[in-house]
Amino acid sequence: KALVKQFEKMHTKGLIISEPSGEYQAWYQESGVHLSENILFISENHDFINVIVESSGLIRATTTDGDSLSVREALFKGKPVFATNCVDRPEGCTVFDLEQMSNLEKLLDNKTEEKPREQKDAINELNELYHSLMC
Repeated sequence: KALVKQFEKMHTKGLIISEPSGEYQAWYQESGVHLSENILFISENHDFINVIVESSGLIRATTTDGDSLSVREALFKGKPVFATNCVDRPEGCTVFDLEQMSNLEKLLDNKTEEKPREQKDAINELNELYHSLMC
């Protein structure tokens, strides 16, 4: 909810909310909350990696989390990642406090203009580890 409110103030930026169940969008509609035109819900099944590829970055704004696959995928694709500080995040993430959402626009402006760092393709190392454990 805080993320949506923040993006309603950020008219030059867009927010895509990937939520295939449609429950989050339905909650907004049932609550009578008007969403600005820069906020788009994708509320059907879709290939999320393509959303990441076409986006300027990934925002993971949660109050609880684990080791998020979407964060890892975005980093691997060289996209800036902005994630709340509710858990330890992988190297390369820009971490922010959900309580200080007003700082997000400045973080987005600073990081999306940086050249993304190249991510290491670890498939060979994982394959070797897998084979060493199986033998």
